[in-house]
Formats: sequence, C-alpha cells, structure tokens
Amino acid sequence: MPNEDTRMLKLAYQQMPYGIIILNQRNEIIFMNQMAEEIRGRSAQIIQGNNVLSCHPQKIKEVVARSLKALREEDPKNSNRMTIDKRNDKYYETNYIPIKNNNGSYLGSMLISKDITEQRKLEEKRLSHLKHFKEEADRLRAELQELFFSSLDSLIKTLEAKDKYTEGHSTRVADISRKIAQYSCDVSPQIDTIELASQFHDIGKVGIPESILNKPGKLNEEEFSYIKEHPILGEDILAPILKPKSIKPKPMKKVIRHHHERYDGRGYPDGLKEDEIPIGARILAIADSYDAMTTDRPYRNALTPRTALKEINSNLGTQFDPELGEVFLMLHDKGVIN
Repeated sequence: MPNEDTRMLKLAYQQMPYGIIILNQRNEIIFMNQMAEEIRGRSAQIIQGNNVLSCHPQKIKEVVARSLKALREEDPKNSNRMTIDKRNDKYYETNYIPIKNNNGSYLGSMLISKDITEQRKLEEKRLSHLKHFKEEADRLRAELQELFFSSLDSLIKTLEAKDKYTEGHSTRVADISRKIAQYSCDVSPQIDTIELASQFHDIGKVGIPESILNKPGKLNEEEFSYIKEHPILGEDILAPILKPKSIKPKPMKKVIRHHHERYDGRGYPDGLKEDEIPIGARILAIADSYDAMTTDRPYRNALTPRTALKEINSNLGTQFDPELGEVFLMLHDKGVIN
C-alpha cells in the first residue's frame, strides 16, 4: 500500500469515534488511536509494544486473556464485555475481533471500544422508573385487596343478618377446607384460593328470600330451586370484585360455583362428575356438608360428629370424592379436625 494511503488509513483510525487497539499474534499493542488513549487513560507512546494485558487490572486480566484466546480458535465468535470508568462516570463496551489473512490464519486482533454511557444511563433510568411503577402498582394492589376483603366481609355480615344459622359456618368450613388441602399434595399451590372460596362459598344466599332460608320444615320443589341457584348467584356477585391478580379470580369463582356438585354427577348447578369438578370444590363439598350436619338448622337439630362421619363415609364415591374423603376422615381421626 502506498505511503499516502497508509497515512490516510491511520488518520481515519485516529479520527474514529471509537477506541481502537490493534494487537499482533503475541497480543502486543501495535496501534492505539486517540479515543482508545482517552478510554484507557494511557498514552500510546508509552504502552505501544507492551502486552495488552498490562493495560488491565489484575482482577480482569484472566477475562481478557480468555477472550483473546477464543479469537485464535478455528471458528471464533466475536466477544464483548463492558468496562466502567468510575473516575469519569463512563461506561464502555469493547468488542474483540480476530484479524486473519486470506488463508484464514490468525494474524492478531482488534479491540473496538464504544462509549455506551448514554445508553447505560437511559437503561438505569428506565429500570428506576420500572421499580417505581412496580412499587406503586403493589401499593394499589394492596389497597384493592383490602377493599376486596372489606366488600366480601360486608356481604358475609349481610348474609348472617338474614340467616342466623350461617353465623360462623363459613369460617369453620374454611378452616376444614384448608386442613384437607394442606394434606392433599396435588393442591398445595391452591390452598389460599380454596380457603378464601370456602370463606365466601354461601355468599349467593344473599339473593334468596329469608322465608326460604329460615323455613323450619322441608322445602318444596320450587323453594329448593331457589336454593340451587345460590352457587351461580355467588359466582355472579363476586365477579366484579375479583379483579386483583393475586386473588386468582377464575379458580375461586369455579370453586364457589361447583361446591354442590356430586362425585357421581347428580349434583348442581352443572351436573359435573369426578375430575370434572374442580378439586377445590370437591374439598369444599366435604367441609361444607360436615359442618352443616353438625350444626343446628331450621329444619333439624345438629347431628353428632360420629353420625356425620358415618354419613360422609357411606357417601364416598357417590356424593364425595373418595380419596379426599379418606383424607378428611383421617384428619378427624387424628384430631386435626374436630
């Protein structure tokens, strides 16, 4: 190459907005432009001819050495790393590029450093904003959740004012459901959802006339048809307020809707059977039935726990999930449920 062309090429390298260092096969610096001098804080006249590793602190020499070694491989990939100039509050990204002849033999390498301070600071600002938005979203979610529970608590109080026999029922059922769920390995991620659904499973009864809820005798067919609507009413009542993502609205609504389904498919409202019924609803069905049997109702006195347990045991596989029913009976036998 004519001397004039060589001089022009060097001038072009010197005026580039990137730091450029060219190394020979022995990783010795044979060229370093002005931008590279600024980035490295070293003069080309002083370090030219030195091994490039001497320009780096001891703790990152191994990283640079590995990058340079990789360039000698038969089919190397360009590698890059980020360096930080704490003194000047600057960030640089350096790309390591192999230099080869026409035969593919390795001659040396080129290190091209780019100032990425502005991009980095924009990214830091973006992450800071995201953190702020997340904190604000968490705060709003907590407020919504508090409002959610307050709303449901008001509905429960409304129901208990209408039907004195339901007082404490939901709390006891929720406690039993949680214990069954805790001992059922398949539902451990759903425990909180099942407990919450159990707490509010009868909320749909707020839409049923008090005369039916508190009737001392047996319900006729028309009256019972009203009762059978309460799981659907409960799902509809909760739909508008089950918005916070942490509440898991869909599973909770399904547990409430299907807690009167039967294992044999003869339940309501949809006639689901066996595994078609959400597992949370199958758990709730057992807990709800046991507490209902062992407490006073308008139409009968409470059964003894022993009688209620026999009733549940005799209906495993028909009304109740047999495996979950066995878990319930075992927990009662051990005194976990009493």
